[in-house]
Amino acid sequence: MKQEKRRNISQLIRYVAREEDYSLNSELTDFLESQDNVNDNKMALRFAITNNDYHRVDRILTNLQTMAQTMNIDKKTELENYIQLQSIAINTENMALADSIVYANEEFLFALASDTLLPECAQAQILLQNAGLAEYPPVVYPPVIDNQKSVQIKSPINTLKNPSNDFFKIYPNPVKEILFIEYFLLDFESKECKYIEIFSEAGKLIEKIHITNQAGIIQLNVRGYKPAVYLIRLSTTSYKFSKI
Repeated sequence: MKQEKRRNISQLIRYVAREEDYSLNSELTDFLESQDNVNDNKMALRFAITNNDYHRVDRILTNLQTMAQTMNIDKKTELENYIQLQSIAINTENMALADSIVYANEEFLFALASDTLLPECAQAQILLQNAGLAEYPPVVYPPVIDNQKSVQIKSPINTLKNPSNDFFKIYPNPVKEILFIEYFLLDFESKECKYIEIFSEAGKLIEKIHITNQAGIIQLNVRGYKPAVYLIRLSTTSYKFSKI
């Protein structure tokens, strides 16, 4: 019964994402926010941020903080770190205050940025680099195959030692031509959602990439994308990226 409910919610999210209808988007966000489930509220948060609904963003972050209080210490810390990082990222959208907000939270951000097992690692690195507090080594990109929309490269992800959870990272961000998507799915065979989805800022599904390997790097050609902010999602983790 629980799996069927999760499947129905996933189908609902995919349906609404294909429709450029703000009222449907808002109703779905209402529904996700009302669920007593961390992942549903995280997804509601992404929709609210995409829609610039910051009153709702504050409310969802409060919901997540309440949920964190009922968890064991490890899960509680993980969720509180997520909440704090999203709060910092949202506040830095005010460009006049961005650097000072990052400076005030640099110890926390450096801790996240140094842990490559965390999905939030890339987001923390971007915030620190944009504020001029750190410079991370350039990524050595695999060769680009120009005549394909996306290319999947199977990889054992040797940089991860005994991974205990899913891993998802994108670069460069902002991107001009090729977006690299690095991932590892711990329970690959049991995953229902073996694909990466990319949405427009309005919530419309732009791209859907089926994942064929447990780990790898996907090269996504975004040359044809309009300059804008997009949302990319794998399983329950999502990031924003800018096409320039």
